[in-house]
Amino acid sequence: MSEIKLKPCPFCGGEVIMMRLESLETGFVSYYVSHSDIFNCAYEIRQQSASQTMQEAADKWNRRADDEET
Repeated sequence: MSEIKLKPCPFCGGEVIMMRLESLETGFVSYYVSHSDIFNCAYEIRQQSASQTMQEAADKWNRRADDEET
């Protein structure tokens, strides 16, 4: 498996981490991207979809408004 790379926060440039959260009751999986230092900046995203993969969540995080569309 290849390592998933995350761009820094688009607002403060801080380092971010991705966490995989799974409901014990439903088995629903979601991915959560936030700062490794929560006091740096409050920006975060949550990807909640039954078919979402970790790589897809990382791709959404890494997309920037000034990226060229493919």
